[in-house]
Amino acid sequence: MNTARLIVFVLCISFFMAPHPAQAAELAVGTVTRVQATALIDGENAIAGARIFPGSILSTDENGRLEVTFEDKTKLFVGGGSTFIVDDFVYDSAIDQVVKKAFFQLVKGSFRMITSQLIDASPESFGVKTPLASIGIRGTDFWGGYLSPIEIDIVMLEGKGVIITSMGGVTEISEPGVGVSVADPTKHPKGYAKALLPPEQTKWSADKIARATATVSFD
Repeated sequence: MNTARLIVFVLCISFFMAPHPAQAAELAVGTVTRVQATALIDGENAIAGARIFPGSILSTDENGRLEVTFEDKTKLFVGGGSTFIVDDFVYDSAIDQVVKKAFFQLVKGSFRMITSQLIDASPESFGVKTPLASIGIRGTDFWGGYLSPIEIDIVMLEGKGVIITSMGGVTEISEPGVGVSVADPTKHPKGYAKALLPPEQTKWSADKIARATATVSFD
């Protein structure tokens, strides 16, 4: 095979092996709808209209904010100084309009999520993993993050229920405005003695809710 034919052959193979733009677009599960200050997607600067894929790592600086709208209309708000991962998201609007998987991970910082009616219809398909607890829902608007370095706070803002699973057991919030604090056994003064207890549900004050939501609010 001469050099010219070899080059053509390699180019043809590369074309057929590379993902077609339309195929790549089909894999996207969400779109960035707002950005404030510095926010990154997989290490690249985030801009409105950027596409989100399963496995995408979303991160912000201290003043950064990021809003993502998923294909099923679920809304995600990532707060300042945060790292949030879209572990898996499977939704096929053309076939059954069911969210089969919606799993996420908060590495650090804060977030707020308003789930769609499609996720509300199959809550077992949804979960958010955090360093101290896992979060499930029964259709809701909720916030999670660190108002203190010794524990993670989770509050239901609206909806039917938030289920928190930690080393202290399972706690379900069923009333808006109620939240829990899950202790970090390595940082809380009471250590594992506190972390091994079921998180206590408390009615949050308007001031505490405002402090929480301010971490994900846009200027």
